[in-house]
Amino acid sequence: GNYRQCLGVEEPGQLFSTQHCIVEAQGILPPQIAEYLHPATDLPFRIDNVIFSVCVPSTCSEKDVAEHMDRSLAEVNSSASSLVFCSSKDPMSFRTKDYIAALVFSLVALLLSVSAVSDLYGINNPVLSAFSLSNNFQSLMDTRKSDVEISCLNGLRVIFMVLVLTDHRFNINMLQMPSSAKELHKTLDSTLPGIGEFYKKVVDGFFLMSGTVLAFSFFRKNMKEKKFNLLRFYIDRYFRLTPLLACLILYYSTLLVHQCQGPVWMRIASGMEQPCCDL
Repeated sequence: GNYRQCLGVEEPGQLFSTQHCIVEAQGILPPQIAEYLHPATDLPFRIDNVIFSVCVPSTCSEKDVAEHMDRSLAEVNSSASSLVFCSSKDPMSFRTKDYIAALVFSLVALLLSVSAVSDLYGINNPVLSAFSLSNNFQSLMDTRKSDVEISCLNGLRVIFMVLVLTDHRFNINMLQMPSSAKELHKTLDSTLPGIGEFYKKVVDGFFLMSGTVLAFSFFRKNMKEKKFNLLRFYIDRYFRLTPLLACLILYYSTLLVHQCQGPVWMRIASGMEQPCCDL
């Protein structure tokens, strides 16, 4: 049924509230149709599974919902898979790791605030300057050209970033449940999957640009007869890339699931959270 309609149901005695669940069922379609509908693709869901939307009391666990659906689907020799996601109008409770992540990001926000105050009072500190919003914003908006840069790469960066953002938007749309098999087939038979495969190659463009810049920097220093320190190079790259990647993994594995509500979102967020937790 409808998500908002389900959450709007009130039990007269106020003994429980309601929650909306989606249940992915296997074995409903005949084998020959299921085999046809499930090609060798990397889609985040099985096309041959049928997803049911049910409204149940909030006192029911996801395991209870799966067992109930198993009994209901037994008549057609089908069963509910482990992919059961429920959501109620009450916000999801914070887990221990969520509090830790919130503390880490709060410390980062505190550093940003302290750096802003230090800028006002003219305090020159290299650590605080790294978190300075004003300095970083000025660097981002600086359009002056340098003699030691490959200026044509700036345009390529913009093009690749737009393509990557478009690809991510396409992937999010594919993560959502299709409303009907007809709609799904219409999408898969269109040019969108082909475009999506093309976008995946765009990431290689960033690796190409990164390698080009590194090679350019190496040869430029080599021409000036500067000694190349391989160990320092890897240390610099590690400290430049790791903090941002670590923050991204931390957010995806903790706070991302709290960004929205609804069983469909829980299905999407859990698919993003689990790989980060497995790292």
